[in-house]
Amino acid sequence: MVRIGGGGNVLAMTHVVNLAEGLVLAARAEGAGGQVYHVTDGEELTGREVLDALAAALGTRPPRLSAPFAAVYALALASEAWRGSPAARGLRR
Repeated sequence: MVRIGGGGNVLAMTHVVNLAEGLVLAARAEGAGGQVYHVTDGEELTGREVLDALAAALGTRPPRLSAPFAAVYALALASEAWRGSPAARGLRR
């Protein structure tokens, strides 16, 4: 596994139970259709912290290598364009 951009990116995590509760609340709320919601547990972690914790839980070493964000983004975009994803088709308009 490789860190992206050094691992300093901030991630907002949420437990699946909290996500499910957020989905139910949004489904029951009038006027919620078409809106965007960001459900988090309120704790922000860096990508490095998440990968280090995951590696510890799996009993392996954390990633030592890091790939530049721009390179990873370009590869992801090229992959989606090659596969003809809706996201990539939107970029060609």
